[in-house]
Amino acid sequence: MSATASPENLLRHGLTRVLSDAQSGELPLFVWTQGLPQDELLAVVRFCLPRLGAVQPMPAAEYRHLQQQVPPDVAVLASLLQPQQPTHAPQVAAGWLAQMLACLICCDSRDWWQGLGLRQPADEMRLLQHYLPDFAPQQVAQGRGRQALVQAWVMAGGHHALARRA
Repeated sequence: MSATASPENLLRHGLTRVLSDAQSGELPLFVWTQGLPQDELLAVVRFCLPRLGAVQPMPAAEYRHLQQQVPPDVAVLASLLQPQQPTHAPQVAAGWLAQMLACLICCDSRDWWQGLGLRQPADEMRLLQHYLPDFAPQQVAQGRGRQALVQAWVMAGGHHALARRA
């Protein structure tokens, strides 16, 4: 990933890395679904891996089983990340990033830039500023996006066990 990668390429790289880590067992398998409906997950896979062509959906029962493993906190965390105002970034892509980061908060103690396979914290900052600009800009600028999200979640009544991981 080059130092001048576009936000879209950073997003593609991060999504691909997280999907790969979930499939390889480095992250829990539920992360592969990112808590998304299957049709939306298939759109993520097509965005990340366009060379695959047509992607076949999983049998509905298997997908439901994976979805049942997604911690309920993922939806709450993702909603805290979502932009409150329309941005120049595609809303669908911002939603994908929010879901992915929420999943990482629940199961991966690494900094986001590491979990996303990015080269440096500045890449994380560029990605967040482009797709999720409302999310604690000062915290993101200081490289503390993960901690800011967990703090907002705890203030909204979230479970304190996650705060210890941040």
